[in-house]
Amino acid sequence: MDYELSEKEKERKKAFQSFCKKEIRPLAERLAGGQGDGSQVLRALLNKLGEAGHLGLSLGTEAGGQGESLVLQVAFGEVLAKESPAVHLAAWTCGVHCGHLLSRFGSGDWIREILGGLLSGRKIAALARTEPSGGTSLEGMATKMVQDRGGWRVSGRKSFCVNAPAADVFVVFGVLESPQGAGEGLCAMLVPAGSAGARVEPEEEALGYSGLPVGSLVLEQTRVDGAWLLGSAGRGSEVLQESWQWDALGATAGSIGLMEASLEAAFVHAQQRLSAGKPLAAYQEVAFKLAEARAMLDTARLLGQKAAWLKQIQDPEAETLISCAKLYASEAATKCAGYALQILGGRGARRGCAAAEWLLAAKSNEIAGGTSEAHRIKIAKSVLESV
Repeated sequence: MDYELSEKEKERKKAFQSFCKKEIRPLAERLAGGQGDGSQVLRALLNKLGEAGHLGLSLGTEAGGQGESLVLQVAFGEVLAKESPAVHLAAWTCGVHCGHLLSRFGSGDWIREILGGLLSGRKIAALARTEPSGGTSLEGMATKMVQDRGGWRVSGRKSFCVNAPAADVFVVFGVLESPQGAGEGLCAMLVPAGSAGARVEPEEEALGYSGLPVGSLVLEQTRVDGAWLLGSAGRGSEVLQESWQWDALGATAGSIGLMEASLEAAFVHAQQRLSAGKPLAAYQEVAFKLAEARAMLDTARLLGQKAAWLKQIQDPEAETLISCAKLYASEAATKCAGYALQILGGRGARRGCAAAEWLLAAKSNEIAGGTSEAHRIKIAKSVLESV
């Protein structure tokens, strides 16, 4: 069992860190600052990430990816989230999450074309799963999918769709219904942006994710070609389960990046800021916060690496450990960001301070990708079943 990064992978991570500082940071600042068209700035960012190989890093070469380890993909996610939580979430949703869903469950000649666009950053995908009446639990999903002359008619409303205002294609989940109206199970399918009866309504941006395009997708008898189905009709629960795992892994990587950013800022300030002639780091109250943050960061990273490795080798325990990693990392990130804000003092409690944004983003990660409560339920169920 070895889920540590190899020396070659460590070098790739280091190179990606340099790339993000030079190429991603300036554009990420434009996105967060609302400078220019947000959708166009996001597209430029994804183009650069596609050229750097980030979007298709862990996809197999037969799908147009690089065939690298999922552990390295999560490590790249940490690096990107440290620079910009918003860019990480947009990139993970588009290239990693949706890319893997299409690669595993899609079929037909269109797969290579769509995947090629997503992995290069030329096309943007959004996930349309959550509804106004249901989030973590999707029982009673209201979006309906009815077979119609070799295709589908889709009607419903989806909320909190990351990338929606800029998306070229949506991965949509709904309930398959017969013409008589009886439910027959979940379905997942691709819906191209601009399809007749489909429209996007922009939403307020998520806390801690300044500039990230988020919107609602409204579908009114939207016709979708039958070939765009993911998996089998009425058996979308498998696609949904896979989707939740990618969501949780992305939130784990994002939380680790936030923890690293928080610890770094707190450490630098604690070394430079003087109190009674001594640096803040000389005081035990501050030093202990830094020590605890470091311990939480390393623990979260190890959990994330092991979860990614187990998923890569298709271990039966992967789902449970992904929940463990997401739960721990997201709650630890909130604590680390709070420590950073406390150590930064008056400098941290100002509008526009990065530490305040990190705290908001960390708290958002306790909700996105499955709430902490939902993951505790899942972990507890696994523990009780193993006794």
